[in-house]
Amino acid sequence: MKKIYNRNWLFKNFKSIAVLGALLVAGSASAQLSGTYTINSASTTSGTNYASFTALASALNSSGVSGAVTVNVVAGSGPYSQKFNLNAISGSSATNTITINGNGEKIKASSPVIKLYGTDYITFDDLVIEQTGSVNNKMFQAYNNVKFVTINDCEFLAPSGNAYGGYPGYYTSAYIWFGNHNFYYQNPTDQSTDITITNNKLWKGNSSVNGIGKNFGIMLANKSSATSDQNIEISGNDIQDYGQWGMYTKYVTGIDIKNNLVHNDNNTSSTYCYGIYVYDYFFSGASAVNIDANKIYNLAKNRSYAYMSLYGIYAYGYYAGVDFNITNNVMDLNGPYYMYGIYAYAYQASGD
Repeated sequence: MKKIYNRNWLFKNFKSIAVLGALLVAGSASAQLSGTYTINSASTTSGTNYASFTALASALNSSGVSGAVTVNVVAGSGPYSQKFNLNAISGSSATNTITINGNGEKIKASSPVIKLYGTDYITFDDLVIEQTGSVNNKMFQAYNNVKFVTINDCEFLAPSGNAYGGYPGYYTSAYIWFGNHNFYYQNPTDQSTDITITNNKLWKGNSSVNGIGKNFGIMLANKSSATSDQNIEISGNDIQDYGQWGMYTKYVTGIDIKNNLVHNDNNTSSTYCYGIYVYDYFFSGASAVNIDANKIYNLAKNRSYAYMSLYGIYAYGYYAGVDFNITNNVMDLNGPYYMYGIYAYAYQASGD
């Protein structure tokens, strides 16, 4: 009697095992991030290490997070010549935060070096950001309703490109820029909330007397309908080597601007200069604009334009319904033409 053995079960089992293995491999490749990771160019992207900022961005954008993520850039592993572009990170929240500890290492590229498009709950700490090209653009750009973004103890370097070099740079060139508007005078259609910008240094990287830098130090603008408390802090920063505006905010409420140094000792560019400019034209906000204990000085130390006008703090509150508290600031201005320590324009304003 001839026996016929059924071998199909064996192939089916092999097939099932192969499929399961493929699923396991695919699952590990796209696993959400959680825990502590490194960026180290001396090691390959594997396990908890990423060889570049680009590799980290790819993982965050594609996989998201399932817990708090801390990324430590290994000291001595840079500089990193690449951009860092993030989108909305799935899973990020008040508990599932993302922290990039730069350890003083440098990322450098043409501007924007870092771009956040709808990225929330992220902190950059002790990172050096250097512009190597696209001098008319924004070095750090965040927009599309970002929230809970912190930039702390970072250094921004703009060693090339005139701070006030002509069109379009005098509308677009900035160290830090929040808002989806391209030119400063445009009104954004998004809003940035819960933003913390603290203890950073913005400059060209040396003390040479020339026009090198960016036209804006910090630009933060919101849509005019964003009238609730925005919870913004800009404090302890050293802002220098800029063309016209050390700090420019638009349609802000619930903002603390305090303990900043704003000066232009070595920059020769532009025809007029503002330390801090707040624009709340026809804007009613639920919380005050607090400008306290800033020091603004040497805005035109090496500028020779005969008709240069200097403004320490310019508060533009025409028909505004938001309170301005301007206290304990020091303005030390010296220039060839008009100088205003505090210029408050509040015609028909209903705030205090």
